[in-house]
Amino acid sequence: MQKSNPEIVQEKPSRSVRSQRRPQLSREKIVIAAIQIADERGEHELSMPKLARHLGAGTMSLYRHVENRADLLQGMLDHVALNIVHPESCDNPIDEVVVVFSVLQTTMVDKPWIVPSLAGCEGHSRHICDLLDRIQNGLRGMGLSTHETKAYYDMLLDYAYGSALSAHGKANYALKDPVADGAHSLMSNSRISTACKADDILVSSISSYREMVKAILEARANTA
Repeated sequence: MQKSNPEIVQEKPSRSVRSQRRPQLSREKIVIAAIQIADERGEHELSMPKLARHLGAGTMSLYRHVENRADLLQGMLDHVALNIVHPESCDNPIDEVVVVFSVLQTTMVDKPWIVPSLAGCEGHSRHICDLLDRIQNGLRGMGLSTHETKAYYDMLLDYAYGSALSAHGKANYALKDPVADGAHSLMSNSRISTACKADDILVSSISSYREMVKAILEARANTA
């Protein structure tokens, strides 16, 4: 009886088959996946290896589409900014400031991971810069000087950052102090972000942007 023990030779999959097993990556696909991770788990949980596993790809393959983590975060910020619906311009400068700030805060509450980039003045998207310019123009339209506009602009932004983070229980992020004495006259020697740690601050006498703008104008009139 003749024994037969043929060796089983496994053919290697062709290049086309191997390529089908790997996900087809693009910058947009990577950015959207990164946003999903940041939305679900927080930006601190986002890393290139974790993102690669989420996509079912190799870590190094991501770098064909994004330079590094900073470039990835910029892409995420740009993607979010492109989806912000810009409100119509208001003739009344107070209405303009209130409406634009409300839109920005809604976005930050929905995606709090964008706050560190905005607060650190890093990588502002052009589409967000357009909104920030409208706020500054609105403040100037109220008759504020360049110095006062900068002071109250910073203060209102800090309030927006702090309240957005507070809504997610993350208001311990250190933001910059309001600058100029005029800002301190409204929120005496206190970081807006620190003030927003407590929920009761959010429903205090300054519970809306309209009331805050009104307080700014009153504080300015009292110091004039």
